[in-house]
Amino acid sequence: PAYQARAAGGQVLDEPSEDTIFELLTDLSEPDNTRLTIAPPGAGAPWRAVVSLLPGGGFEVEYHDTTGGEHRVVTETNPDRIALDLIVWVSSMVRDGRW
Repeated sequence: PAYQARAAGGQVLDEPSEDTIFELLTDLSEPDNTRLTIAPPGAGAPWRAVVSLLPGGGFEVEYHDTTGGEHRVVTETNPDRIALDLIVWVSSMVRDGRW
C-alpha cells in the first residue's frame, strides 16, 4: 500500500478512503485510542499526518513532510473537514511519489 492509517487502539488500514478516515476520527476516545497516524508503511517514512484527540474535545492535526520541508499544526473540531483535508494532503504526497 502507498499509505496506512494506524490508530493508537491498534487498528491498521491500508489506503483508507475519506469516509473511513472520518470513521476512524469519530472512533478516537480517551484513554487508549487518542491518536491516528497516516503515513507510508514502515519506519523512516518521509511524510506523516498525526491527528490527536484534544482533552475537552476537538483535534490537533500535525502534518510532516521531510522531503518538502513542511511542518504545520492546526486545530479543528469538525471531523468531516479533517478527513477531507487529510485525504487531499495524502493524495498529493502519493501523487508526487513521496512513498
